[in-house]
Amino acid sequence: MKIKFIIIFTVLFFIFIFPAKAKAEKITVYYLKDDDVYGNILTQSFIISDSENLAEKIFITLDKLFNDIPNVQYVPENTEVINVEQIGEKAYINLSEDILGYGGGSTYEVGLVRQLLENIFQYSDINIVSIVINDEKRYFPEGSLIYGYERKQK
Repeated sequence: MKIKFIIIFTVLFFIFIFPAKAKAEKITVYYLKDDDVYGNILTQSFIISDSENLAEKIFITLDKLFNDIPNVQYVPENTEVINVEQIGEKAYINLSEDILGYGGGSTYEVGLVRQLLENIFQYSDINIVSIVINDEKRYFPEGSLIYGYERKQK
């Protein structure tokens, strides 16, 4: 009985002392090699707090994509996630204008769009995504528009 009490007390002690570890979730960020737009996708996992809602998970995923690993992603430097909103199965993502700063090129744009969609559609509750730039519906330099984009189009 005494051993059982000690074990229970120890487990509860660690849960209260290290709550983020006790309530953690793994997210995956998808990258493309910057010389292989149609090739395989590289992944990296991160641990985040399990209390995040889906919009926050998408925000964190894109923020990690934009900022954590250089040379395996198509997102231009200084691009920021301004905010993410989820309404039902739709995700609305507001990005900074820096996303347009890669200068064009259809192959590059395909890689950028593919990378964004892979990271957003990994969440099964999202079936439609709209990306706006500084709160405006905008085309990417080569003409891509990610607005009302459905998972089945991917």
